[in-house]
Order: sequence, then structure tokens, then C-alpha cells
Amino acid sequence: MRTHTGERPFSCKVCDKTFTRSSTLRIHVRIHMGEQPFSCKVCDQKFRHLSSLKRHMRLHVGEEPNSCKDCDTNVPELSQLKEHANIHTGKRHLKCHCCCKTFTDSSNFKAHTNAHTGDKPFTCEVCEKSFAQSSTLRSHMRTHGGQTFYLYCL
Repeated sequence: MRTHTGERPFSCKVCDKTFTRSSTLRIHVRIHMGEQPFSCKVCDQKFRHLSSLKRHMRLHVGEEPNSCKDCDTNVPELSQLKEHANIHTGKRHLKCHCCCKTFTDSSNFKAHTNAHTGDKPFTCEVCEKSFAQSSTLRSHMRTHGGQTFYLYCL
């Protein structure tokens, strides 16, 4: 009912964001606390949400159940397949508000907007250096002697 009435009685004490359910607030608070209670048994990467862990596990088992009808690409998530289809159609549905450049996929769009804002959400857990793109962090992590560490986004 709260969804229909717009009532949002549960508010975060840190950022004042409001929620319709207390359980949603409890999950939200994990962002501020840095809590990641769900761990991958294969690589020890940690997640805030069980759904994120389940999605991650598809990487280890090689499960990519969504196939593109136009090429040989397979992806784990239906949302990724929908975004991939933009490559074939040329649809550039994401537009930068700063420079009006357009993009077909959200990862390139987010990396581009990080360049404008200066955001560096990908942090090395070894030396705490931050990067605008996850690929740059992966490259950086090779400087730590080839050890395997997991990526995390702030």
C-alpha cells in the first residue's frame, strides 16, 4: 500500500534517503557501513546483496544463458543482452549531460561521465589507490606482484 500512497516512513540516519519498508532500509545501510555479508566460496569476493553473489557465480561456472540472435555473443544477464543489441542497431540511447556525446552501452557511458566528474569509484584494496574504470584497476593490480585481489566499488 505504501508504494501506492507514496508513504516512506523509514529513513536512513546517514543520508536521509527514505524507504517504504524497513528491510529495504537495512539493506541500504550496508552501503554506509561497508558491509558485504555475502562471500563467493571460489574467489572470496564479497557482495552486499545475495542477488549480486548469484549473478557473480555465473562467471565461475561459465553460465551465459542469454544468446544474441545476430552474433555469437552470450551473456549472463538479460539486461546485458538488451544493451548488447544496441551495438547491432547503432542505437546510442545514453547521452552525456556535459558534452552531449552519446553511447550504446552503460559501462562506456559511466566511464566517460567519471572523467567529467572526477569520480574514481574503483579502489585497490592493497594500496587504496582509486580509478575511474574497473579495467584500469585490473591493470594496476598487476603491479602488486601478480597476486589476486578482488575489486570493489565504493
